[in-house]
Amino acid sequence: MNDGLLVVRLSHRLLAVVLAGSMLSSCSGGSDAPDGDGGRTSVGDSGPALPAYIDEETGTVALPADQFRLSEAELDDVVSAGNVALIQCVENAGINTAEIPRRVIPDNDVSRMYGLWRMSDAQQFGYVINESPEKLAALERNAEEVQISEAEMSERRRCAGTPEVSRFHKVSADGVWDGEFSSASEKVQAGAEWAAVISDWVGCLARAGIQVDSEDLAPAGVDWEAVQRGEVTENDVRLAVADVTCKNEVSFIKRLTAMEAAAQSPIIARHRDELLAERARLDAMLVEARAVLAAAGL
Repeated sequence: MNDGLLVVRLSHRLLAVVLAGSMLSSCSGGSDAPDGDGGRTSVGDSGPALPAYIDEETGTVALPADQFRLSEAELDDVVSAGNVALIQCVENAGINTAEIPRRVIPDNDVSRMYGLWRMSDAQQFGYVINESPEKLAALERNAEEVQISEAEMSERRRCAGTPEVSRFHKVSADGVWDGEFSSASEKVQAGAEWAAVISDWVGCLARAGIQVDSEDLAPAGVDWEAVQRGEVTENDVRLAVADVTCKNEVSFIKRLTAMEAAAQSPIIARHRDELLAERARLDAMLVEARAVLAAAGL
């Protein structure tokens, strides 16, 4: 595999972004929402649709609902703190573990909610997702078989249920609004306006002499096997550049996110108090997580 490259195969539902699939669970990724207050919109009782947040420089595409979820970086902090607390609990029980307290190495979290969209990525990597050498090395380490004694496994299970560790488990509230966000997204994606955006993009590629693979919703002819191996081919770069050029030409990302944001806004207004309470809970968890990491020198 090329240094610094990690492959993610684009599925046939690449452009069908169902928000339920992006909701956090204890083992899922965070949202694309920017960290801190940047890009967050204030939540009113009613009024016009809240905007989506798009930042090409950072690769961020965030919908209004994302402000009430942990961002990728925030989730990394919580997961890291949970791991540190677990290791400390095991060692406090008198069991030496080979695992070293450390932070999660961040993924390349450039959004692919709506497929490839940044020209800089298309020109350099085609459809391959660029990961840091540190991340690739960590993935290789994780793939290695680690021998853990039954005593340590038993203690890990016990520790996982202690308040010191379990306080970092609930990274999503799984509120009633989650289903509403999902249903709203599905309705938007089944509509004529959404189909019109896809049609405009397909038409643009057709004018450039490029057909679209209906299964992958990407230009036909992409060498997915090479992509899986992390190989950036000249033809894939050519197709990727055409893909992004057409997305820019038809305002692909702006139009799709505007539809999603408009559908989310009334749900946010309806559940305003619950969502604000959920964000406050997450912020309190972050304070505790970062205190654990600071105490461990991380």
